[in-house]
Amino acid sequence: LVDGKEAVTFLVHVKEAIEDPQRLLLPGNELYGLQTNIDGDKIGNIIQMDTRLGERNRIVTGVDVQIDYVQSAPDTIVYGDRQINNYAVFLQDDITLLNSLTATLGGRYDWNHLVGGRTLDQLSPKVAMVWAPATDLAVRALYGKAFRAPTIAELYLQEELGGGVAFVPNPDLTAEHLENSYEVGVRWTPSRLVDLDVAAFRYEYEDLIYWVEISAELGTSYTVYQVRNLNSALMQGVETSLRSHWGALTTTANFTYLDAQDTSPGREDDLLAYRPEYSGGFGADLTLGRWIIHGDGRYRSQIKEVFLYPRQAPDEYWVFNGALQYQLARNWMLSVKGNNLLDRQYEELARYRMPGRNWLFGVSVAF
Repeated sequence: LVDGKEAVTFLVHVKEAIEDPQRLLLPGNELYGLQTNIDGDKIGNIIQMDTRLGERNRIVTGVDVQIDYVQSAPDTIVYGDRQINNYAVFLQDDITLLNSLTATLGGRYDWNHLVGGRTLDQLSPKVAMVWAPATDLAVRALYGKAFRAPTIAELYLQEELGGGVAFVPNPDLTAEHLENSYEVGVRWTPSRLVDLDVAAFRYEYEDLIYWVEISAELGTSYTVYQVRNLNSALMQGVETSLRSHWGALTTTANFTYLDAQDTSPGREDDLLAYRPEYSGGFGADLTLGRWIIHGDGRYRSQIKEVFLYPRQAPDEYWVFNGALQYQLARNWMLSVKGNNLLDRQYEELARYRMPGRNWLFGVSVAF
């Protein structure tokens, strides 16, 4: 008996053009040209089918196809013309062992091919157990492995366009592997009004994809980087979330503590770049007839380790957003959203200022 199937097809197109006539006025910069163009497409299709074998066994199977294609010029600065094809199949079996105990066994096989270059593949297993000793309490434990192939930008980056830092391309870059992923968590729902979740996690990486300065290796007087695979890295921490319902008002809150380390032998600085130690946020939705009023805030602690610009590490920040929706008719919704309402100047990456206060107006129609 087939319970259902789902198919998602997507196409993402990105085009970037950077013009800088002033660069041509600098001696030796003629080869850079007048304009940098990056034209990228991501095409994919995900098909998933759910099959129930009896009352205690549910099988999930699927196929995931993604194709990344980039055309860029000049190839002395950006990536050139590149294509990566990724094909994956996955299988998962949800088994109800007891009325209070459920097990999940699954796996995913990825085959990643760089056209004209290397091919990477991996089988990634997953095991999970969920025990519900009471109707308002569930305890879970998960273990798994994962695989991430390098992107076109990571393989062929030649210059960081925001600051002009030089990179050496690394077409031999291999995939990063999440060798061991552990998580234990508890979810408590004492009533329909409150839902609390607390989880601890530990991720052990091998060959983590990372930016490495190689100026000393090359003997250059200027800074040069290359994207490489680290020997090993560790990320561990605790995350919590709280959701509550009070009539027309719904509130959410979340908090994460993260300890991210480079555990490679001989590493002088064991911090991984751009991993905030503390992050969190809150949100609220109030429904008044046809109106929905939304507000949220997001926090991130100061970044302690960065690439390229160590003296310009992003500071901690709070950002607040708001939105208003109106149900004009059964299938029509009007909306206005304000992002960064306090117009906070902040960065998530060094030298890349995030947008200030901005407004989005929308109309949505459901068929």
